[in-house]
Amino acid sequence: MKRTLLLVAVAALVCSGTAYGQRKAKRQTKKDVPTIVHSVEVKDIAEVVDSWVENEQKFEDQKLPAHATFIPYSSTSQMMQDKCYAMPWLTPERADYLLLNGEWKFRYTADWKQGKPEAKDFYADNADVSAWDNIKVPLNWEMAGYDVPVYNNVGYPFHNDPPRIKAMDDNFDKNPVGSYRRTFNLPEGWEKEKRVVLHFDGACSAIVVWVNGKYAGFSEGANTDAEFDVTALVRKGENNVSVRVYRWSDGSYLEGQDMWHLAGIHRDVYLMATPKVAVSDHYITSQLGKGYTAGSMNVELTVDNSLKQRASKTLEVELLDPAGQLVAKKQQAVALTAKDAQKTVSIDFEGLNDLKLWSSEHPWLYTVIVRQLNNGGEEMVFSTKYGFRNIEQKGNLVYINGKRVFFKGVNTQDAHPEYGRAIDMETMLRDVEMMKQANVNAVRTSHYPNVSRWYELCDSAGIYVMDEADCETHGLRGTLTSTPDWNAAFLDRAVRMAERDKNHPSIIFWSLGNESGFGANHAAMAGWLHTFDPTRLVHYEGAQTPYQPAKGLSEKNFDETDPACVDVMSRFYPRVKAEYLNPGVPEGSDKERAENARWEHLLDIAMRKNDNRPVLTSEYAHCM
Repeated sequence: MKRTLLLVAVAALVCSGTAYGQRKAKRQTKKDVPTIVHSVEVKDIAEVVDSWVENEQKFEDQKLPAHATFIPYSSTSQMMQDKCYAMPWLTPERADYLLLNGEWKFRYTADWKQGKPEAKDFYADNADVSAWDNIKVPLNWEMAGYDVPVYNNVGYPFHNDPPRIKAMDDNFDKNPVGSYRRTFNLPEGWEKEKRVVLHFDGACSAIVVWVNGKYAGFSEGANTDAEFDVTALVRKGENNVSVRVYRWSDGSYLEGQDMWHLAGIHRDVYLMATPKVAVSDHYITSQLGKGYTAGSMNVELTVDNSLKQRASKTLEVELLDPAGQLVAKKQQAVALTAKDAQKTVSIDFEGLNDLKLWSSEHPWLYTVIVRQLNNGGEEMVFSTKYGFRNIEQKGNLVYINGKRVFFKGVNTQDAHPEYGRAIDMETMLRDVEMMKQANVNAVRTSHYPNVSRWYELCDSAGIYVMDEADCETHGLRGTLTSTPDWNAAFLDRAVRMAERDKNHPSIIFWSLGNESGFGANHAAMAGWLHTFDPTRLVHYEGAQTPYQPAKGLSEKNFDETDPACVDVMSRFYPRVKAEYLNPGVPEGSDKERAENARWEHLLDIAMRKNDNRPVLTSEYAHCM
């Protein structure tokens, strides 16, 4: 049902932290970390795909592994002439990149279980959708008048019966799907010489994708990237892409955040092209010496050869200082056989001196250029902004580059009065400007990863980030995290977040999500993150053993501790020391709100003798 609406309210959370800790650990390479593979071959996708949206173990199909953000160019000169070389949050103009944002054809179906567009009238190569409506991408379809936004805090806007979706009898439609389609012209030469990848920054909550009538893949995870290899599906000249978006799926049980729930393609869609054998990922790590101005850097490159070709390439890495001057440069040859699906190359830079350090006050950024050569000539190049910084825990305090840090932070939520959860660059820039003006130096991406441009802005402006996985099961608390069948779905959300965002110096914390109880699946997420990246802190407010007055112990002498898999003790809305009183009761009364009876006081937690971890207030004020 199409309706006219104006979204006028957004939710905001504000947080501040006292300190956090950091363990020293050696760099771990990606080959030490287990890889999640989750794909099943089927003969007729159309016959089974509807069942996938109610199957917690089937959250992706033919989706490429997550990797650090990068945009490929054919030459260094093209890259350096592009305005996003200096400001990577901008849209590329000279890259091997084709943005598919803009006007798409669209048909809304209020209940897909009662029928929906299929091959002949939707995703077939010759399907005619000329009579369909037009819709902007990115945009949530509720903001275009289809169905209504659903605000939800505790619980779900459907019957609580995971992984099944049964709609509530309410004022919103039952089981909506949106069918999107558009045409595009493939850039010259891509159909012969390039590997072509179709990229989605985010769509809520599950998508099925076809290109020129052929199945490309399936994905769940509203706020994590999804990529599909469409090399064999595209052709010279005009092409078409069709996307079916399910508003609710089993993944929605992991997306029960306290927010406006909106559907559709709410983030960028684009194509990018690389050589058929090419660098597909890069992981930049560094270690600083005692004085913090000298150290080393490692760049680990993953070369993809999924087409199983025999090839020899030369990989070159340059490090440029903040003024653009060359600091160091190295090359390494790599040979692949037809049996090599991929290879990993590690390039070390030792003896780096006089480094300018990254911090909130002085966010100095170096440029790492990765160049792939074939027979001596450039065939692909990209760059990443990188900051050298050191994080240490000393007792229950944290130091960055040897200086104690106080975190004065806010929680963000993707909410725009006109675009829904599609946040434009003007709004992001204004948010950063207001944060800096208000002396805010930290942000928590509550409660899901943001678009990669946000982290690039935080890198540049000097804002510390708590990067949070798209995982909240408030309506079920700890049920799903303690259910083995949901383990892979939980873990996937941590893996895809960290793999994409690993090179951003602004990220200090990985967060396991929000308000989902605590159990084995959270412990698995934390274990993977610690193994993959021992340089950052793992946070999760739900990993706690609350103080219980009935035990007869004081808060300072409480005999239990929070689970060991998190690095900080995190709490919501606590008092510092004063007692909790019902605001409606006159001052001085000894009455207290029942729900506050278990809540601790920050100073007492910090003084516990059996736990020396930093104490963090990840939410302290909430307005609606």
